Amino acid sequence: MSDDSQRTEKQTGNTNSLDAAIAAVRGALNARMKDYIALMGSEEKVKRLVAVAIKAVATNPDLLSCDRQSLFNAVRSCAEIGLEPNALGHAYFVPFKGKVQFLIGYRGMIELASRSGIGVDAHVVREADVFECEHGLEEVLRHKPVLVKRGKTIAAYAVARLPNGQKHFQVLTLEDIEHRRSRNRMKADGGPWSTDFDAMARKTAVRALFSLLP
Repeated sequence: MSDDSQRTEKQTGNTNSLDAAIAAVRGALNARMKDYIALMGSEEKVKRLVAVAIKAVATNPDLLSCDRQSLFNAVRSCAEIGLEPNALGHAYFVPFKGKVQFLIGYRGMIELASRSGIGVDAHVVREADVFECEHGLEEVLRHKPVLVKRGKTIAAYAVARLPNGQKHFQVLTLEDIEHRRSRNRMKADGGPWSTDFDAMARKTAVRALFSLLP
């Protein structure tokens, strides 16, 4: 058998194995439909969740190498709080030490806040941006991003607008962000801190802001 034939056979075998694993996950999730419907209250929503979960697995096959029950638990977590994995940045499935970790993205945190009537926004500040922050009796937060050559990320902040009209904000310096990152057990394992630092910085600012909200 030629080298080309061997490579083709190997690729075909890998593809078949991946397809079989995805099919097995799909079957297992479909078997849990009743449980998910009880949590989400809608068969249509559950079908969409399963479809999105399968897409997340197909996009990141490393999830299939993790403990399968941890994957099902992650999907259940999505059903419990009504967030979809890897869709709009609301939540993510991340392989970590042989298990699937369910992580809520900063957009997911903002979505959860909006359900309580709280408007939340978050941004990163870069070196060339115009940024002003002042605390006291008259608090000030002003951010004017430049359009080109913004430079490195130096801070992140989150703003909340409560139903009663009150506004709160939380600013984290790069030092603050790195300190919180150092306590994250996934920081050195190719997780979101490595692949999407700005999104994690926003999430960190949102999480810090939430601790100040009623």
